[in-house]
Amino acid sequence: MRLTHACVALSLVAAACGGDDAPATDAAVIDGPEADAPTDAGIDAPFVPPAMLSETGLYSDIAAGTLAPGVVEFAPRWQLWSDDAAKRRFIALPPGTTIDTADMDYWQFPVGTKLWKQFDRGGQAIETRLLQKVTAGATFDDWYAVSFQWDAAGTDAIAVPAGVIDDTGHNDIPSRSGCRQCHDSMRVKSVVIGFSALQLDVPPPSPGFMTLGRLVSENKLSAPPTNPVAGTYFPLPPGGAARDALGYLHANCGGCHNERSNVFETMPTTRMLLRQSVAGLAAGDWTQTAPYQTTVGKPSLLTPGATLVVVHDTAMSMLFTRLTSVAGNKMPPLGRELADPSGSSLVSAWIDSL
Repeated sequence: MRLTHACVALSLVAAACGGDDAPATDAAVIDGPEADAPTDAGIDAPFVPPAMLSETGLYSDIAAGTLAPGVVEFAPRWQLWSDDAAKRRFIALPPGTTIDTADMDYWQFPVGTKLWKQFDRGGQAIETRLLQKVTAGATFDDWYAVSFQWDAAGTDAIAVPAGVIDDTGHNDIPSRSGCRQCHDSMRVKSVVIGFSALQLDVPPPSPGFMTLGRLVSENKLSAPPTNPVAGTYFPLPPGGAARDALGYLHANCGGCHNERSNVFETMPTTRMLLRQSVAGLAAGDWTQTAPYQTTVGKPSLLTPGATLVVVHDTAMSMLFTRLTSVAGNKMPPLGRELADPSGSSLVSAWIDSL
């Protein structure tokens, strides 16, 4: 098992993030070596990196799994595939602060914000990741990112800044520099990926979960959306197959394939835009969104003669081929070692419905 990094920023046709086994002829290496030191840039001296998960403020009673006051669970509308791991996500905003939502597609978070993501397999906690904003600014260096590996008894988790190869399960625990590969602000302007307007504009899956509506009602947004219709601020266009498939690509690929990413800006061969936008959805038609416009019938600029999405033909659609591959040309190249059968079915159903 090779070192992989579970992150939400990924390529499907152009190998924007060069994986360990990505062929040189089909990948552009834009990630540096696994060096952890640069991720400390910009952290103020008073900040002390936590050595244990119990020191991060996630739990008031870690043994009992009791969340600390102010910590709220959330669930994105569209999920990231991580080799079938079960995941829970949490956020804590500093009291009295607001999220800067002047750009509704790319939120900026106040200093002191903490987000956690826990990975479970077979009912056992494997790892929990922390993103904590430690200085004012809008780059990855204003955040502290680290993963914690749970002990066998499930009593606590220890920080593993260098990551862990071949941890129990499929994907390995990423190093701190591995977190940068997907959360770098040069790829996703917010640094935070799954906590956003479109991802949270849904009813809570369980009481107490954070949603866009709750953020609005609690005055947590600097420029809140207004006038919800039938409980949603940004209604999706009709069409279940397109909604599910393009939403899946948003979560699994949009972190790299977006108009603000260095993948799009610096690589003329990676002109797919797979992240949905509030403005794009306002047209009320999936065919008018950037993910549709930049894939359906569009040639693959890396593979002569290939097409990204061929109507009614998954076998000839390069996007689908890369999505279902487990070899060196797999996309996403990071954070997975298995193909996602459910996600593949969603994309296949969409292509067949075109």
